[in-house]
Amino acid sequence: MLSYGPTDPLWQHRVEDLAKLYWRRQRFERAQEGMMRRALLAAAERQRRRREEMVGVTFDASRPDILEFPLLESADPGVRLRKLLSYLVVIREQARQRSFVPRQCAVLENAYQGSMGWRQARLLKLLRQSSESEPTPPAGEPQYQELLGLLDEEIARVQEEFEYAEKVNEEKAAVEQDACLAPVGDDWRTLVRLEGALDRSIAR
Repeated sequence: MLSYGPTDPLWQHRVEDLAKLYWRRQRFERAQEGMMRRALLAAAERQRRRREEMVGVTFDASRPDILEFPLLESADPGVRLRKLLSYLVVIREQARQRSFVPRQCAVLENAYQGSMGWRQARLLKLLRQSSESEPTPPAGEPQYQELLGLLDEEIARVQEEFEYAEKVNEEKAAVEQDACLAPVGDDWRTLVRLEGALDRSIAR
């Protein structure tokens, strides 16, 4: 009102309309910022849940009893690889101590989830044979040495895959965070369209 100084009721009404248009535009801007913040919070929450899952499947060779407990199943490739890696480290330590139990094969079969190659199949076969043999095979037996070698190779392979999965996750998280600043979807398109209409009204 101070800027335009309306001199008649019609002009005063137009100035009030202009003020309402600016107010509505600011409201749309806040709504857009809110959508971005919600998207950023959702992305951060997904990463937090992933870290919790990772902690739940990370353990060392000092916990052989962990093979007795069913751990969580995750859709995240990195979490699945971390769990498999943890299992393999425990089983390798048990093999070095020549402690073989049928549970080892069941755990690995479940962890591989049908994605076994020749090395994994051979590893499981040797584990089964070792757990069924009486007495436990001596340390110098070729089959026993092959088992230890396969375990070392498999741990190295899974470790490499796990590191790659973590790198991919970091890049994906960064891309997802950037995408939060340019939302998509019907609600966002509606806000942008209404904001454009307001801009045109303000210009008129």
